[in-house]
Amino acid sequence: MYKSVFLLIISFVINSSLFAQEIDRIEGSIFSYSKKPDTIFVVYDDNFNEEEILIIQTLQGIISKEKPAIYRDVGTGSSIWINDLISKDLINVSYAFKDDFIGLITHFKKQINGYVICDLHSTSSNIAISIAGILNTIPVTEKNISLMDSLEIPLKYDLRNKNYNWLLNNFSDSFNKKIIVYQDTVKDLCLGDYSVFSNALHFFEDIHSELVDTIFNNMTTNSFLLGWGKDEYQTVKKSSRHSISVLPADYAYNLSLLTNLNSTIFQKNHELNTENIDNVHTVCFLMSDGDNIQWLLNWFITDNRWFGNNNRGQVDIGWTISPALSELAPTVMSKIYE
Repeated sequence: MYKSVFLLIISFVINSSLFAQEIDRIEGSIFSYSKKPDTIFVVYDDNFNEEEILIIQTLQGIISKEKPAIYRDVGTGSSIWINDLISKDLINVSYAFKDDFIGLITHFKKQINGYVICDLHSTSSNIAISIAGILNTIPVTEKNISLMDSLEIPLKYDLRNKNYNWLLNNFSDSFNKKIIVYQDTVKDLCLGDYSVFSNALHFFEDIHSELVDTIFNNMTTNSFLLGWGKDEYQTVKKSSRHSISVLPADYAYNLSLLTNLNSTIFQKNHELNTENIDNVHTVCFLMSDGDNIQWLLNWFITDNRWFGNNNRGQVDIGWTISPALSELAPTVMSKIYE
């Protein structure tokens, strides 16, 4: 009898532990997930150069495929979200590698299968990010090749002379068909962790090009594009014609970690008891840019021009927010509602 009770307790503990790791998703959701993070290594972008940040961002996505463990604090909203997680005891935090690039790479070396050579802010860096989630490789510029050799991380590809046709010819079948990332090469230090995490094609080309048509045609109906183009109307028009929804997210950080958290979200409901006043016009002020994921993640909550204004609350204003945030960054959505 005691043995049966003991086994029942053990089974309950194990199942409870497994249940606690489940990430909340609505039925039919296309957003990728792995496991909830526990110990997070916080790094500060100001402590690293761009070549190092490109590697850190990609490593962040690779690690998140199993369980997120790296968080980039770039200031603005990103500082608020990590402090919110700490204050609610949702994670453990380590600052052991806050300014230690070699230490960070060495610590996670076993999860790196190799490196590829690319140039910063180029087609080759986008290609490197694209295949990182498939091959578990990190993008290295010429500046850090000797370091990779010293750490005995093997070279897999030199991508400096490769183009998107080469990428599609070799890896097209391995990319996510429901999520795609359209990201200008000048922004290759943003959003890449989520591209790697979700095995999404990470690319940029003229929205009117045949390449874009080819890539969009390869996506499933009702898929999502994250990122942004040079022309809002043309980007949304082309995406919509291929049944692809657009989520502006070009300056997003840490989505591969934030999407693997759960949060119960309580939205403030509208007032049911309203008063009709004769001969009075009632006006509703509405801020309509809430579809923008990267804006919500960064400046929205801190900038004095918007939600961060010290006078907020003196006048009733409607603030829009992207429903996708409930799965891409639920703790952020919850914090904004709070």
